[in-house]
Order: sequence, then C-alpha cells, then structure tokens
Amino acid sequence: MTLVDLSRRMLAVSRELNPTCEHVQGDMRSVRLGRRFDAVFVHDAIDYMTAEKDLADAITTTLEHCGPGGLVLLAPDHATETFASSTDHGGSDAPDGGGATCSEWSWDPDPADTTIRTRYSFVLRDRDCSIDVASETHTTGLFSREVAASARRRRLRRNLDPRAPSRR
Repeated sequence: MTLVDLSRRMLAVSRELNPTCEHVQGDMRSVRLGRRFDAVFVHDAIDYMTAEKDLADAITTTLEHCGPGGLVLLAPDHATETFASSTDHGGSDAPDGGGATCSEWSWDPDPADTTIRTRYSFVLRDRDCSIDVASETHTTGLFSREVAASARRRRLRRNLDPRAPSRR
C-alpha cells in the first residue's frame, strides 16, 4: 500500500501507525507516482479542496493512478445535497489517567460559496491530571455530487478523445 500526504508531520505519524506501507510526500492535486494501482482511495482529505478546480485536479490525480478495471473511491465527509449543520463529540480515558475529549461543530456560514467551517475543541488531561484546552477551525470544501461526477466525466472523456494530448 502507498500512502500520500502533503504534511511531513502527518507522514511521520502514519509511518508509526503503518510501518509496512510506502509513504510519499505529495499534493493530491498534482502528485504523479509513475505507476498505477488496483484501487485509489481518498478519504476525508478530499474535504480540503475548497475550489472546484482543486477538486477536479484531485480527481484527475486519482484517475491517473488507477489501473485498467481499477476502483477509485472518494469519501468526503459532506456533500451539498446532504449537508446540515451538526455537532458531535467523543473522548476516552487512558489507563495511565490521561484522557481527551473532543467536540465538533460544523456549519455553513455562506450557503452561496463552496466551503463550510468546522470548529474542533479539545480538552486534554495529562496523567498528572493537569488540563490543557485547545481549539481550531477548519475551512473545507462543500460540493454537490454532480460537480464531482462532472469532473470525473470530463477527465474520462479526455482519456478517450483521440485528439487529446498524449499522457506520459
């Protein structure tokens, strides 16, 4: 399995969790690995594509890396057709006395654009029972299923068009 991420820090975490996998630093909109795979899976990282061109470029990258008869699976957290403001929470305690809780709040401040916001708040308890609180807000893309399907169809038509530039 080959894992790609833009962030060196995320790749370091992934190497700890997935030591038998190949790790490559790259941007999902432009990375070219020079080989094809039976399956290409992009989970919630696709959410960080906030412009339609970025989404189309990421879809092109997945299709470029998918071999004949292969499978592409894009799994964004939200789509325009089903998005609703929401909250969620969770947490756990560690055996050493540490623990963490997280709350999440997602909303669409401007339904006319292609982004939403999610605010994460964390309460972290160290094993000495000291507490730290942190929060961050993420802006992510929100597209209709048709926008994603249209980008995929444009790319596939380009692959089938004999007048299209040859692929390297």
